[in-house]
Amino acid sequence: MLSNGYGLTEAPRAVTLSSRDPRFFSTATGRAVPGTKLRVDGGELLLGGPSVMIGYLGAPEATAERLTGGWLRTGDEARMDPDGMVTVLGRLDDSRNVGGELVNMAEIDQELRCLDGVRDAAADVDETDGYGTTLIAFLVGEHELAQLRVGDVREALAARSGRAAGGAPVAV
Repeated sequence: MLSNGYGLTEAPRAVTLSSRDPRFFSTATGRAVPGTKLRVDGGELLLGGPSVMIGYLGAPEATAERLTGGWLRTGDEARMDPDGMVTVLGRLDDSRNVGGELVNMAEIDQELRCLDGVRDAAADVDETDGYGTTLIAFLVGEHELAQLRVGDVREALAARSGRAAGGAPVAV
């Protein structure tokens, strides 16, 4: 049996969709699994129930931002049909999932602009068959950019952000 799922680190496997529902072949994401509560508030998907985290370790401010009255604010834009079928429409912020890591695109843009020879930069994501979601960097700058290799960009971003250099695939 095929199923489509949605989950996040803070609440793994929150909704699922059975292949028996004809909407499986549409853009629908699924219904709440037993024990999970779902609602949409101001366009944002909120989750509740025993699978939702109790908080971020050592980060009470971040916990307070994401957990409100027992509901986890996912940061995902969604709609819910009257019968409980949820469709996730995208992110409400600048974050994207790249290689299983939530990446703030505005922060990546800023980190790219700090590279030697870069006058302006922008990052985006692309879905590829071989790698899934790939981070793409667009760089504008001086002639030094012609000598810049993808590995150099990856290492520079890792050094600036404290992330591992291996990370998700990056195309420049």
